[in-house]
Amino acid sequence: MKQSALAVKYLRPNLILLQRGAAVVELAIVLVLLTLLAAGIFEFSRAFWYYNALDKATRDPARYLSALTAAEFSNSASLSAAITLAKTMAVNASCGAGMKLPDGSCALTTANVEVTCDGSACSSSSKPDHVTVRIINYSVKIGANLPFVGVVGDNYGDVSLHPSTSMQYMN
Repeated sequence: MKQSALAVKYLRPNLILLQRGAAVVELAIVLVLLTLLAAGIFEFSRAFWYYNALDKATRDPARYLSALTAAEFSNSASLSAAITLAKTMAVNASCGAGMKLPDGSCALTTANVEVTCDGSACSSSSKPDHVTVRIINYSVKIGANLPFVGVVGDNYGDVSLHPSTSMQYMN
């Protein structure tokens, strides 16, 4: 009887220490999973924010082009100037929404903005039914802002964003 009481007395503190170690391991596993979940939420929220900013950046140029007069649309010089202005409006709107590169320059350029009339390039020969402003060749790197992902490699997930706005020509 004395031996079993002594065995319990000496084994019990060791069991408590083992349980504390198990709790630390469980906490470490849960913290890693929660950190990955939070990082995923952060990165996909950032991609959604970029898409929303680009989508809003296409609205004003599309509205502007859909309100051009017939005289402006039939003159190739004024049409070309209006398309250039529309592309610049989209770039300025995206830059104003905070879509900038680390050096402070705009992440979107006029080369990323496409203007079409009824699905093809706008021309002064005929008035279109619809004017579309579309963002092309723009992607967001998922995981690029996470410091511990860079240790794994440089293979981030590229998510292509192609928002567009199409409006009926009004004149």
